[in-house]
Amino acid sequence: MAPMTSPVDHSPLITPLTAGDASHLIAQSQALQASLYPAESVHQVEPTELATPPNLLLGAHVTSLPGTAVGCVGLLCEGQEPGIAEVKSLFVTPDFRNQGIAAALMDALEHRARASGISVVRLETGIYQPESVGLYTGRGYSVIPRFGHYPDDPLSVFMEKRLL
Repeated sequence: MAPMTSPVDHSPLITPLTAGDASHLIAQSQALQASLYPAESVHQVEPTELATPPNLLLGAHVTSLPGTAVGCVGLLCEGQEPGIAEVKSLFVTPDFRNQGIAAALMDALEHRARASGISVVRLETGIYQPESVGLYTGRGYSVIPRFGHYPDDPLSVFMEKRLL
């Protein structure tokens, strides 16, 4: 009789990231944005800002690539209305897409936001990123009017989800 093996858990480990640990991901995200949109339609936040409390920067790690994050997401709390935060810089490296990593990052981000009293999360993404729009829609995000400091931009899609 063959020995029984337990199923391998391929779930990513989600942990807070330092700005330095996220720099390679943010650089790839910025390059992707620059390939899709004109500069005035790109609204990036520096990783140092996202990694500074009360903001949050999370990374996804997989066992096949120890020590290196393969995805990231930020939560921008500073400068927002009370009880509202903004999702920023969700990115997964191409080799690790379609493996549930973006969903795991969003699960962790929404859990931490809820635990810290955030009742609404908002985001801005672009029309040339249907996979992102689909991910957010599938997670219960709804399209909303422009918010915050964002300019009117036909290339932007604004979304929101109520957490509490």
